Amino acid sequence: MLIDSWLSSIPMYTMGVYQLYEGSHQLLDTIRSRFYWQGTGKKRKYHMIKWEALNRPKEVGDLGFMDVRAMNISLLAKWIDRLERGDNNLCCSLLRKK
Repeated sequence: MLIDSWLSSIPMYTMGVYQLYEGSHQLLDTIRSRFYWQGTGKKRKYHMIKWEALNRPKEVGDLGFMDVRAMNISLLAKWIDRLERGDNNLCCSLLRKK
């Protein structure tokens, strides 16, 4: 879904550099769920399905929203992999010197 990719890509840079606190993960999930269930004004939409069911993969038959915690860990692991492989780009050189 275009909307989910837009809502998920906003914190992507931060998650690739820092490990977010548990409260941050919950806040991101709250913001994304409000987008789908918030009505106009103070009126709220009816919840047809739990948020946990929306996070399951598309292969299972659900909507396949990104799990923020898993994405944060995988983006940080990607940096560890780059450093272990010995990439010689500018970012890896800076991290090694630090």
